[in-house]
Amino acid sequence: MTLIVETAEAPGSQSGSGWRDFLAGMLNEEWVVGAWDAATGILTVDPFNELNDFRACRRPGCANPASRVDYCPPCQRRARHAGVSVEEYARTHPKVSLDARRTTRGFELCGISDEAGVRCGRAMTTRGLCPTHYDLFAKRCKQSDAALTDHRLEAFVADRVGKVVFPSVPCPIASCGRILSHSISSGLCDYHDSGLRAARRKQPALTVEDFMGSNVVLERHQLALGSLSEPLRTELLFVIQQYADRGVGRVMISKLRPFINDVAADRHTDLLECFRSHEHSVRLKGLRAVGILLLEKAHRQFEGYDSLRGDLIFLQDLPLRETQSARNPDLGGTPLDIRKLTQPWLADAFRTWLGATLEPRGAVRKCFDVCAEASQVMAARRSDAGTDPTRLSYEDMAAIIARFEQRWSAQGIKFTYSVWWELCRLARRFGVWDEIPESFAQNYAAQKRRTLRGKGDQKVESDRVTPAAVVAHLRSHTDQLDIGRPSDMYRCVLELLMETGRRPAEIATLRTDCLVQDRHGGWLLRYTAHKTGGATK
Repeated sequence: MTLIVETAEAPGSQSGSGWRDFLAGMLNEEWVVGAWDAATGILTVDPFNELNDFRACRRPGCANPASRVDYCPPCQRRARHAGVSVEEYARTHPKVSLDARRTTRGFELCGISDEAGVRCGRAMTTRGLCPTHYDLFAKRCKQSDAALTDHRLEAFVADRVGKVVFPSVPCPIASCGRILSHSISSGLCDYHDSGLRAARRKQPALTVEDFMGSNVVLERHQLALGSLSEPLRTELLFVIQQYADRGVGRVMISKLRPFINDVAADRHTDLLECFRSHEHSVRLKGLRAVGILLLEKAHRQFEGYDSLRGDLIFLQDLPLRETQSARNPDLGGTPLDIRKLTQPWLADAFRTWLGATLEPRGAVRKCFDVCAEASQVMAARRSDAGTDPTRLSYEDMAAIIARFEQRWSAQGIKFTYSVWWELCRLARRFGVWDEIPESFAQNYAAQKRRTLRGKGDQKVESDRVTPAAVVAHLRSHTDQLDIGRPSDMYRCVLELLMETGRRPAEIATLRTDCLVQDRHGGWLLRYTAHKTGGATK
């Protein structure tokens, strides 16, 4: 699938052509969730994709809607009557072959054929039959006081004697493949007839011919974007694609349609402004919140904003080291206001440290808080608010260290010192603090232990280390570990923990190709060291 954006500009939108082209270049051409037709202006979202708000039953061949669960209520009911799980029932009792699973209600013909082998032309609606033949099947079961089972249904379909088939009446709309199950005055299928009635509530004089030629003739997984002006159309395409590809949530077609209609009627041209102020956009919830973050980040990239040089540092724009955090860490987060560091030499040192290390987001925010505390100390201590770097002295550094000890507890002071001394070292190394006197140096006295370790402390085994006797016992009795089906997996994990010494999280995230053989025939373990920022070893 290829996404192609129309090149025709709306009147008066030439100023936004560069922005539109920038977003068009960020669209993924291999987007598996949907397809964009620039000629018709229709975005078709795959109705069977898990990121769409429409979902069909997962039982092979079943086309009943199941938007909130995996299986439709009829399939769940049949599984309960059979006394098996719904997953087992779906696997052992498919409606049709797996190749014919991608069908939707009203597209398939009834499964009944007459004595001559002519198939009924009406659309299937219930258990593979049209309404008339299903009523006939239910009536025969009732007459014989028998249950409506799949076995009796198969026998009813196989028996062709005395059955009457009905002609096929397809929907006259070219893009629709539905078949009329009964005669309707409009001549349209059930789905499009309901769409005609909804359109006539707004335009009472609307004819069937005018409705068939309008852009409101859509399937339930299609969006008409042709009525939107540029660059809003490309902005919405970009947001929908990013929202789906990132796996944030489902593309809610039913809520996007009224939003698109209202935006087109009001002739909006800025999607970011619509998301922030439009009344109907609040119903979009997740798409609206993520769309604002996506568009704000894209605007910064388009304008060439450099977070390492600007007053606001957006951590989501920097290639920071990743940790095991939530998905899409490049979107969320409050920017750091570098103007809180009122001393230029301190702000430059923080920018230098950030650009040189690119630590994870937690470490960056910790370092910024440390610098903010140091800035407040210097602003209150010096008559010039600490802006003159040549006047700094050892007493200033001692005052900063004293504030750290007041601000953070004994558990957090070690990390505080770590990031602060690293910042000082890099500022000296890269020449940022060349004007600062050497007396403004590290206060090593503050890093000394306040209590001396006892003579017998080293002989006491740490409570974080498993005793050697326990490890030896586990190594000798791993074959006795029996907790059910996953016993083999737990034995493997336990042996890996004992033999390799890796952390539990590193063992839990091993890939299937984690064992590598070296040139000498020995085996090596390939794992991801999460503590060092996800480096593979």
